[in-house]
Amino acid sequence: RRHRRSRQSAQHVSDKAGRREHRPRRHLANRHRVQQLLLRKPSQPIHQVTLQKSQHHVSASEQHRSYLQEQQVAVPDLSSYAQRRVNHDVMTRATFNQARIRNEMCPGTVGGVTRYMPGGETMPIYQAAQRYRAANVPMVVIGGLDYGQGSSRDWAAKGTRELGVKAVIAEGLERIHRSNLIGMGVLPLQFPDGVTRRTLALDGSETFDLTGLESGIEPGMNVRCTIKRADGGTDSVALICRLDTAVEVEYYRHGGSLHYVLRGMLKGVE
Repeated sequence: RRHRRSRQSAQHVSDKAGRREHRPRRHLANRHRVQQLLLRKPSQPIHQVTLQKSQHHVSASEQHRSYLQEQQVAVPDLSSYAQRRVNHDVMTRATFNQARIRNEMCPGTVGGVTRYMPGGETMPIYQAAQRYRAANVPMVVIGGLDYGQGSSRDWAAKGTRELGVKAVIAEGLERIHRSNLIGMGVLPLQFPDGVTRRTLALDGSETFDLTGLESGIEPGMNVRCTIKRADGGTDSVALICRLDTAVEVEYYRHGGSLHYVLRGMLKGVE
């Protein structure tokens, strides 16, 4: 009898744990000491975020070529990024790594490089993102008026998430890319009218505190952004949360649309 009670108790705990797994994880957390990964110049089309075209060959990138060769892939088999778009290891490395992309954190450079803070060392964006993730430092991408414009690329949002970016802050967000970011659990935020990365004099050395999320989130609400500068100065701006509908809020609460769907499926088989 004692053994039967023990088994029933264990099953009860297991069921409770299973139900908890189907609930949205605590995705709505305030973010402190958020580090900038990229300051994107305006008017750079979204297809420059990631390499997906058939003419973009993996062999052209020493970083990506070396990675695949370490996996025992022969040089004739490297192929193009379009043929490897289901390989997240390759496509994450290709995110923000187009040859013509310009990061204003690194004046005078082109391609997928950034400055790793606080030291300011210039390195590939993927390498910097891996270091930040290992140190549990959240990241943000800063964009211009037309962030996400151009031919839609699903990996532009997927790669952003896979790098560990928690939010994109821009002067304006293209409709489809904004939706894709939400679907991947990346928070789209917009500067209020009259405020830009230029008026705030951002150079990449600043860190951000994003607050107001833990108390609950609503479509179009303000998210307080406290900017902490390297010289000790601070500024504050009320960003616009570009979760525009209740459904988008639900997707984000779950960490993305896939998590939302999977939790719904799991809940249905309880």
